[in-house]
Amino acid sequence: MSHRTTRSRSSHPRRAIPALTPAPAPATARGPGRPRDAGCRAKVLRAAQRLLLEEKLSEFSVERVAREAGVSKATIYRWWPNKSAIAIEAFRDRLQAETTAPPSVTATEAFRRQLEGLARILRGELGQVVRQLVSAIQHDAKLAKLFHDEVVIPRRRVLREMFARGVRSGEFRNDLSLEAMIDMTFGTLYMRLLFQHLPITAELIDEAVRLLQARQA
Repeated sequence: MSHRTTRSRSSHPRRAIPALTPAPAPATARGPGRPRDAGCRAKVLRAAQRLLLEEKLSEFSVERVAREAGVSKATIYRWWPNKSAIAIEAFRDRLQAETTAPPSVTATEAFRRQLEGLARILRGELGQVVRQLVSAIQHDAKLAKLFHDEVVIPRRRVLREMFARGVRSGEFRNDLSLEAMIDMTFGTLYMRLLFQHLPITAELIDEAVRLLQARQA
């Protein structure tokens, strides 16, 4: 079953992009130069998100981002080495904004919020951007390393800490490795995005939560 949607630049108004809360700037995505201005950085990333929703990754360019954001190309190149670094950071910041849970919630609630936030992204138009990024990194070693360093490693670190907290509190089962927990749950969402054999549903999230919950005596 296919869940693709066809978008037209001329017939549909742009969707509003939620305001970004600037995350710490990744060391690998920056060139030399003065420190970033948080407001300008957020403006560039919002412009990048808008463009990524409208066009293919192959058509995405620093020139178009600069024009859309109202900044110079020189400003962008002071902070990002290339267009791929902008695209990856825009996705990373959106992912962080959608999935962050306050430390006061239980590990189970944090897990559910992580799943629901990722599902919203993958079901939406940004999901098509993720598909393009995943495809592109298969043929570009530098892009693959950047994606791994800026998205995969930080996300898995957060998820390992969350699952470890759930195991310690008795919320999650203790007979699986933390790596298996991540791949069995979040990996399923990415698999459905890429293969489109089944939709990403609320029921899938419920099943993922039940899968990791500790069995009651």
